[in-house]
Amino acid sequence: MNKNSIAKIALVLAVLAIVFLIWDRNRWKDQAKESAQERDEANEKNNLFLAENQILRQNLHQMYDDIVRLQDALVKGDAIEISMLAKLNDLIVTYKDIDERVSSELSSTIRLIEANEPVKATFGLTKVVENLLKDRFQNDPGFKSFIGRRDATLAEYLNYAETTGLIGKDELGFARGMKEMRNQEGHELHVQKERGFVQSVILFGIGMIAKLCPR
Repeated sequence: MNKNSIAKIALVLAVLAIVFLIWDRNRWKDQAKESAQERDEANEKNNLFLAENQILRQNLHQMYDDIVRLQDALVKGDAIEISMLAKLNDLIVTYKDIDERVSSELSSTIRLIEANEPVKATFGLTKVVENLLKDRFQNDPGFKSFIGRRDATLAEYLNYAETTGLIGKDELGFARGMKEMRNQEGHELHVQKERGFVQSVILFGIGMIAKLCPR
């Protein structure tokens, strides 16, 4: 074998070696890229798990607080109050992902009921009902004709709700009681009402909030 043949073979081998090295380097790059993607996916899954775990812990704390409230009500022996607290807690959970402001106001309502301030609780509950009625009717052409002007009052919202069947005739007394207590609580001190009637108004307000839920 002459020198030229040896040189050609050596050149071919060198080219093959360079091609192999390039291929091997690209293979390691691809593996490193896949490993980085796997790490990113693992980190994303871990972050999602931590977020879900945090939500679960918050829900468990809320459930514990709800149980404590119901136990307190059971000790007092007030079946109506137990019913109100249970319904309010259900609404808090329902509205949590819809409107946090509603959930927050309902939580305040619960605290006022527990503090034996039912009229004050009615004030906050009425505020929620009024805003939900506003959201429901603000684009209703019939409502705009009904009020005849831009700004509506709580009484007009309630009256229109009655004409649409949202409030039954048997509920009108509680609707008026809600409006009256809201006005008195906003302008008078130490408003006192008969306990049974106040509880009925609160239950009416809870029912309205449930009816007006966007879901």
